[in-house]
Amino acid sequence: MVPATTEEPSQSTNSIKACAELKAELVARLDSKGVKNYTLIVLNKSEGSPGQVIGTCESGSKKIIYAKTR
Repeated sequence: MVPATTEEPSQSTNSIKACAELKAELVARLDSKGVKNYTLIVLNKSEGSPGQVIGTCESGSKKIIYAKTR
């Protein structure tokens, strides 16, 4: 499960960011909260999600997926 945070930017702010930039920010945030054993995957918006969508990027054309690993 993704830890809740109170300092998340709005969805519309994230959607205009480059995916690599947003993914790096999300990794830093999750790591700082001690989250372990996960992967973030960037997919086209239309693709199926093997985990939880935690952000969108590149004007909403892509999504970032959080998935637990073992």
